[in-house]
Formats: sequence, structure tokens, C-alpha cells
Amino acid sequence: MANWGYVNNDQVQELHDVLPNSWRNISNLSSLVSDPSLLHEFGWFPVVNTTQPITDPWTETYGPTTFVYQASVNTIWENQPVVPIPNAPTPQQIFQMQHDSFLAQLLDLRNQKLRDCDWTQLVDIQQKHDDLWKTTWSEYRSEVRNITTVYSNPPWETLTDINQVIWPPVPEV
Repeated sequence: MANWGYVNNDQVQELHDVLPNSWRNISNLSSLVSDPSLLHEFGWFPVVNTTQPITDPWTETYGPTTFVYQASVNTIWENQPVVPIPNAPTPQQIFQMQHDSFLAQLLDLRNQKLRDCDWTQLVDIQQKHDDLWKTTWSEYRSEVRNITTVYSNPPWETLTDINQVIWPPVPEV
């Protein structure tokens, strides 16, 4: 990142992070940092970054960096323009990518929750419990299995944050 620049005929000729110790026939140029008027006489000016932030990283990027001498303020302006990304996805395409990712995460979590209670469906376990226990676990597993359908339809079809999913409560063992 350039902090100092040399200007000749209103054109930026050199850029430096720090003032050089010696430059052309001038020794200890870097010691003149506290004397801006003398630096200006030698053609050295501070660089100020005027780049604006990107507001939408899906559709914008930075263009090439330019350095322009501004004589009215004795400063070199560094600028990297914000430019549109060619063929950037539309807001609908962006949402679709986010929603597809959400549904994939939802499916993974659903499958894990079903695996975590597969033991309740084993014949020997079923034989040890009453009908209420069996029905409770069966209903829970059915709700978990249907969770992807629930979050693919109104009013949940626009959800993209996996942390906002409301899971059915796990029955007491």
C-alpha cells in the first residue's frame, strides 16, 4: 500500500510505502516527513485512499487502481473503482443458491436426527414398550422426516438460515 508518491508535471511517477532514506541527490529524505512544505517542493505528496466499499459482493468487484495527483489539496488520490461483475447472478439466483444450501443442510440434519433415534424402531426395543411410547416415537420420526417438505412450502419457503428451523421436541426415553 502506497503512502507516499513522487509527482512530476502533475503525473504520479513513483509510489512508496515509506519515504526513501535517500532519493536522487537528497539524503535523509525520510526525515522530512514532519516538513510537508519542503517535501512538496521536492515533488513528494501523501497518498490518500478514496476507494469506496463494495456494497454487494455478489454483483460488484474492484476495478484497476489509479493514482491521481490533486494539486488543489497537495495529495495523491488512490482509487479503486467499484465495478459490476459481468454476468453476476440475479437476486433470484442468489436466493436460490442460498435456499439450495439451506435445504442441503436441513436434509443432513434431518438424516442425523433420524439416525440418532433408529434404535427406537428395533423389534426387541419395540416389544419392551407400550403403544403410547411407540406412537410418540413414530410421530416424532414422521415430523422429522417431513421437515424438508415443511420448509419448502409457505410460509417457510424463503428461509435460508438453518438456525431458525424449529425442530419437533425429542420424546422422553
